Amino acid sequence: EGAFHDVVVEAADEDAVETAMREVREETGYDVTVDRVVALYGRQQHIGIYFACTLTGGTERTDFDTEVAEIGWFDPADPPQRTSPVIGLLRGDIASGSVPARFFG
Repeated sequence: EGAFHDVVVEAADEDAVETAMREVREETGYDVTVDRVVALYGRQQHIGIYFACTLTGGTERTDFDTEVAEIGWFDPADPPQRTSPVIGLLRGDIASGSVPARFFG
């Protein structure tokens, strides 16, 4: 566990878990299995489902397009300084042991 990655479900025949695994592979080069949902956050027309995943294989992608600037590994309890504002929420929610649902205006 330890990666935060957001994805968009694009195909009607693909569920959120399949989408997460596909997107991680496409954008990072790594294969993962999804272990569990850690949070559900919503804002306006967007709903984000955040998963804890386990790395199972693959090779780090180095030919980034505009969607990925950098791949890095870090302890979820000590993320790098330049992160999305959602990281602070995820840290607290993961530490609580519950699966929160938060919706913002």
